Amino acid sequence: MTVFSVAENRQHLLDPNGQPFFVLGVNYIGYFDRAWRMWEDSLFDLELITRDLHQARASGFNTIRIFVQQPLVEDLRAGKFEKLDRFLDEAERANLAVLLVLNDTHGLELNSVTEMDALVADHLRDSPILLAYDLENKPVFYSLVAARYPEGMHAPVQTDSLIQHYGQRVSRSEAEQMQRSGRIPSHLSPDLAYYYANALHLFGEFDRAAADWSKLGGGGVIGYVTSPDSARWRYFVHVMDATLAAWLTARLEPLRAADPGTLVTVGWHWPHFAGLPANRALDFQQLHYFGTRSLPGVRHTLGYLKGLQRIFPDHPIILGEFGYSNASSPSQELSQAVAPSLTALYEAALLCSLQVEGLAGGCKWVLNDVTDAERNPWESSSGVFGVGHEPKPVHDLLKRLSDVWGGMPTRSTIRLLRDASTGLAYRYTLPAHVVVGGGSYQDEALVWRSSGDRPAHLFVHWSGQEMFVEATGQGHLALGPENLVAGWDRSREVVLYRQQANARLELKRFTAGQEVAWDVLPGVNYLVAPGVSRFGSVPPDAEQLQPGPGEHVLVLPDFDRHLDAALAYIRRFAPDFTTAADSVEGRWPYVTVVGGPEGVSDAHLDMLRAQGTRLVERVAGDSLTATKQLLDEMAAQGRRFLLVPPVAPQAAAPETYIVQPGDTLTGISLKAYGDRRYWRTIFEANRDLLDDPGRIHPGQELRIPPSA
Repeated sequence: MTVFSVAENRQHLLDPNGQPFFVLGVNYIGYFDRAWRMWEDSLFDLELITRDLHQARASGFNTIRIFVQQPLVEDLRAGKFEKLDRFLDEAERANLAVLLVLNDTHGLELNSVTEMDALVADHLRDSPILLAYDLENKPVFYSLVAARYPEGMHAPVQTDSLIQHYGQRVSRSEAEQMQRSGRIPSHLSPDLAYYYANALHLFGEFDRAAADWSKLGGGGVIGYVTSPDSARWRYFVHVMDATLAAWLTARLEPLRAADPGTLVTVGWHWPHFAGLPANRALDFQQLHYFGTRSLPGVRHTLGYLKGLQRIFPDHPIILGEFGYSNASSPSQELSQAVAPSLTALYEAALLCSLQVEGLAGGCKWVLNDVTDAERNPWESSSGVFGVGHEPKPVHDLLKRLSDVWGGMPTRSTIRLLRDASTGLAYRYTLPAHVVVGGGSYQDEALVWRSSGDRPAHLFVHWSGQEMFVEATGQGHLALGPENLVAGWDRSREVVLYRQQANARLELKRFTAGQEVAWDVLPGVNYLVAPGVSRFGSVPPDAEQLQPGPGEHVLVLPDFDRHLDAALAYIRRFAPDFTTAADSVEGRWPYVTVVGGPEGVSDAHLDMLRAQGTRLVERVAGDSLTATKQLLDEMAAQGRRFLLVPPVAPQAAAPETYIVQPGDTLTGISLKAYGDRRYWRTIFEANRDLLDDPGRIHPGQELRIPPSA
């Protein structure tokens, strides 16, 4: 039998192949124009459903949560399983597990409800596509206390036990009046109405006591129930727990008799019931919670879930419904738009937190926005897709996170911070991966600032000594690779590339130990890799930089001054040359600019690189004379580009050198090896004489080691 199961550690789920399964799910209520009506004969459209299911999978989701609503119930009672079967077939083709919500009509006649449960379970027995049966979506006080239980089944709340213990809160005449006015269910007998009214009043008292306790820092209703401060409510909790046990027994026994292998859960949204011990009869626990869009709101949601972990240490726990709407209010008059990038930030932070806290997953509310004008703006604007299949930022974000996770990742951490512009920023860290989200984030390893007032996400991963960076929005990033990548070679300069297909376009160079910082563009793949070391090693692919005729241009911003400085270089390499930097874009794949930023700005060079120029570099000394000297050296050494250092020959100089007045180690390196950058080789070979590379004295005899 290959079905979903609970892992041996009792914290996570396993897929039918026995692999760890983190539920990255989404609730589905139908296409945009038929929310909650998808099972009606005139609206059931398998083509639209198939499109939605494949879009859910393309967003990174691995689970879809669906509801058995009244039109489908009528079909099933008539033996018509075609709609359900076709849906499950398409979900399987899309590689989506299904969390199937039963009794979405919230029926109270439990004999009838369980008959339908068993009918469905018998038909789907041991289906490998089913993650679990969800007995009911958001059952409440009414669902348990007003239910008609099977004959012989005892529900303590439907007795006078609470009245005997706590005293009467509502008289029989008051209960009758409440029933006549529709404030309590009309189908209840006078006795049951009396018990119901008193239990409801006590429930309100209990809820207020829990809320008051929480305001003092207690930690919510789940924490209150397990606290000594709730001692006076222990009997009430006991009665409600015994009632829940009866309700679960009535629901579970027929279902498990029909399909003993498939997991079962309940979609609680009141933590008062989610934390009751009777829920241990379920295979895993599920809570629905829509917290406020704030850092405390995220922490509050996690607090409830961690409270359930303490109560049910042997049960996986998922967040069955969560999400943030792109409308601020249910009221048409008061509602304002909320940026999709902002809601995506909170949803991503919450999902990453679930994984870090060892929870079994979560299901976002909902796949599609709703076009039904009668629905309030908040309810209509919570989708992954806007009307017309327009993907919101969360679509791409969740896909990226699912790719990072793979199965069930381990050794992850998250840091949640308050962000002045977006309310929240976070850093989520996995082995060889870092995800940063928010308007601004800073720690000892990196600093991220998104442009404008909207958050963006930064994805960083590395393999060996190569670090890859991509962002969902524009911003500025500064990082120290050695603070992220273990064993990063600090002796080497760092090169920033733009990845384009299989090509690497160099953007910037940073000296060894220098902070790597640049303006990041959205959707651009960047590579940060070691370049030339302090000892002159050659970066990968440098030898491939061999322009053909007409592929290399020398930009001389000041023709009269720069032509004389570059004359030897031009005679040696015969590049094209121009004074008009604006004419370079798209014409030459290799560009060398003579002189400093006062002639051609760094921003202009960055623009050329971003436009796909194969190589853009600047040749500039501290003065025009120094620039000429550098170009002359490059010509003499056959170095068309600074990127490619010369291979130091076997030392033409003697094995020792006597320091002359005015000598420096870089000058001695130039004399000995033909390149200034080998000064540290000389310094390291003479550490017994030198303690500072800037302090050498005439007459000192220095060893000049052979070059590699």
